[in-house]
Amino acid sequence: MKSALCFVAANLVFMAPIVDAQEAANPPAKANAETARADARAAENPDAKAQIETLRASCEAAKAVVATDREKWQAALRTWYAQELTKLLANQVKLGDLEGAVAAKAERERITASAEPTPAEIDAMPESLRKLRASYDAGLKRITDEAARRNEAASRKLLADLEALQKQFTISVRLDDALAVRIEKDRIAAEMPKIPAAAERPAETSAPASGKPDEPGKSAPPDDTADGTRALRAAIENTEWTWERDVVKAWIRFGKDGAMKHRAFDGTWEAINSHEVRIKAAWGESMLRFNDARTAYRATSGEPQKQGVKGTKK
Repeated sequence: MKSALCFVAANLVFMAPIVDAQEAANPPAKANAETARADARAAENPDAKAQIETLRASCEAAKAVVATDREKWQAALRTWYAQELTKLLANQVKLGDLEGAVAAKAERERITASAEPTPAEIDAMPESLRKLRASYDAGLKRITDEAARRNEAASRKLLADLEALQKQFTISVRLDDALAVRIEKDRIAAEMPKIPAAAERPAETSAPASGKPDEPGKSAPPDDTADGTRALRAAIENTEWTWERDVVKAWIRFGKDGAMKHRAFDGTWEAINSHEVRIKAAWGESMLRFNDARTAYRATSGEPQKQGVKGTKK
């Protein structure tokens, strides 16, 4: 009996390291569950830094879109200006106006080289060229102001989102996180550029910012003021338009009080600004962008954009 007990004790001593090693390699289920719960809590309640970074990334993405649009508008404006300069040059040559022809040629070369005339060169321009240049400069200013307005809107949205996050942290008694959000919010507010309100901005000229005024889907930057929105609404309410894609040509009617009727579907429409209308139907929603003269449009989002939908007023 004694020898048997000794044998068991010896085996227990021998097995102890093996058991310890197994436990080290395979932690108890309880520890695993606690770790999982901790990870879940961290995922549900990310710290302030992570949430701030997410909001900031969204703001930067919006501003990247603005930068792309601004470059597109400026390129279209330069193309328009170069075409107008070519027409002016041809006209001055036809009239035998050497001074006017030389000035138009020089300005066209500057635009091609992305160079700017000096104030003295502008003063020396013949009146016809000076007026054309003034229209171009007005278009540039309009594009710059629109980009600034949209960037400011993105920054203000970020501030509003941070304000909501700060309140959320405060209610949850996460005061350190709330303070971190407030610091970031104050920093952004201090760095925001100040641009004049819409009512304080100078009146804009009618110079086109992209392509010909009547070219389908081409238009200047949208005017988000109430006047701009009302003007588009009044221009298309109770009117019929073509709905063209590939070889298919249908029609769409923008009825009164936001009712929309297409040959194949019904829905609603809403003027968003001076150039854009949001339409909604059973298949989803899409944005239609109208040209400056409001005689043509093209789809810029949703399924209609994928189908290349465009149209003109009937």
